[in-house]
Amino acid sequence: MAGTFATDVLDTITAPFVENADYIRTTLEDTFSAVEPIFSTIKDLVAETFEKIGTTYDEHVAPMLATFKQGFTEIGTLLLDVYNTYFLPVLQNLSGRFLNLRTST
Repeated sequence: MAGTFATDVLDTITAPFVENADYIRTTLEDTFSAVEPIFSTIKDLVAETFEKIGTTYDEHVAPMLATFKQGFTEIGTLLLDVYNTYFLPVLQNLSGRFLNLRTST
């Protein structure tokens, strides 16, 4: 009795799907055919948007960053030149005087 009941319940649940398989397949195919142009248009829009973003980056952002890089490099070089020209000799002189002070006492 329990086996028959389980079989009947399973048949009750699956029968609508089995008996309507072709109709379900046709319905799904028609649905996908109806929404395919929408998703295709969205895909094309996204691709075009990212293409324009890439073009904008290549034409405007990349050259700006290259200019910043060059400017920062020039500033860094200038700061190192100032340090090596003015500060380092003072430190070297103080170091030498400190060694002289230590050896003279």
